[in-house]
Amino acid sequence: MVFAFLFDDLVYEKMFTYDAEFFNLPDNIYLIGFWQSPKYFKKIYNLLLNEITLKKTLSAYSRTVLHKIKHSNSVSVNFRRGDFVTDPQIHKRHGVLSLDYYQKAVNLLSGKIKNPHFFLFSDDINWVKKNWTGNFPATFVENNYPNRQEEDLVLGSRCQHHILANSTFSWWTAFLNNRKDKQVIAPVKWFDQLKYDTYDLFPKEWLSI
Repeated sequence: MVFAFLFDDLVYEKMFTYDAEFFNLPDNIYLIGFWQSPKYFKKIYNLLLNEITLKKTLSAYSRTVLHKIKHSNSVSVNFRRGDFVTDPQIHKRHGVLSLDYYQKAVNLLSGKIKNPHFFLFSDDINWVKKNWTGNFPATFVENNYPNRQEEDLVLGSRCQHHILANSTFSWWTAFLNNRKDKQVIAPVKWFDQLKYDTYDLFPKEWLSI
């Protein structure tokens, strides 16, 4: 295990759901797992918002996209492909969301908000360009992956609403948006063949379809 020799103990995540014993763990340990529940971050949420910032200013391209995000009823839409598609074992575990999921999410969200403008993020934006259909304005965010992925995280979190992929990256874009009126749609099937309980993966305000 990389860097494991620096730590006294290795602590593996016991389950995918929230584990209250996490906060009783000792210092100087190496955590292995997803640790992906809003309950872990509830007490430090405002600190996270302040701490998770870029050291460098956004690129000129990202500043242009951010301007459009701020001046529209912006919706981030994330497509997770990459090794979810190309690696047979990872594909078996995680699966890839269908276009039908995205169409249902767009239809649902467009019934809740006015004049949505969709900002599309992906590790395979060319595939998204070929397959995305819709009657609403859309911007393909295409200059940041793979060398400036952190800028996509910032841009996604600045959108007013979100349609998630089954990915940690897109989960964080929505979680770091502190708007009280945000609409978030997430896939009810987060994993394909991994048998994890995901009942507290999302804040209760998010919609799963």
